This record gives sequence, structure tokens and C-alpha cells, in this order.
Amino acid sequence: MAIATFVIEIQNSEPYIISVQAGRTLSDARTKGYTLAVKTTFRNLDDMSFYDSACEAHKRLKSVAAPLREGDVFTAYFEDEVALA
Repeated sequence: MAIATFVIEIQNSEPYIISVQAGRTLSDARTKGYTLAVKTTFRNLDDMSFYDSACEAHKRLKSVAAPLREGDVFTAYFEDEVALA
């Protein structure tokens, strides 16, 4: 069974989601009970903000996923500082 199907939406005639990776977590104490991990990479912070607040596909995904969710969702925003070094 597929974990999720993502539609790459278009903003200003360019895809604003660079990549999406998703999968079930491996059995490990560091997962703190989370069973699914998703990493979504955006071109920039503006694109992430658009996805978070205005993207119709993301709104649909949340409406489908919300009833299936057990527990909290952990979300973290970061910029890659390793590649910048």
C-alpha cells in the first residue's frame, strides 16, 4: 500500500516542491513513537510558506490524513547548513 501520493503543484509556472521522501520509521528508540517520516524539500522559504498555507493539494492531503492520524505531528523547518559550509 502506498503511504502517500503527492501532486507536484505549480507556483509561478515552476514546481515549488523539489522532492518528497516518505516512509515508515524503523524500530528504534530515537523515533519516539513516530511511525511515519516525511521530508519535503522546497526551493525556498516562500514556497514552503505557500505550501503550508495556500496549496490546495496540501489542504486535501491534510483532510484525508487527519482522521487516520494517531497522536501528534512533529514538524521542523530547517535550512541545510552542511552544504553551505
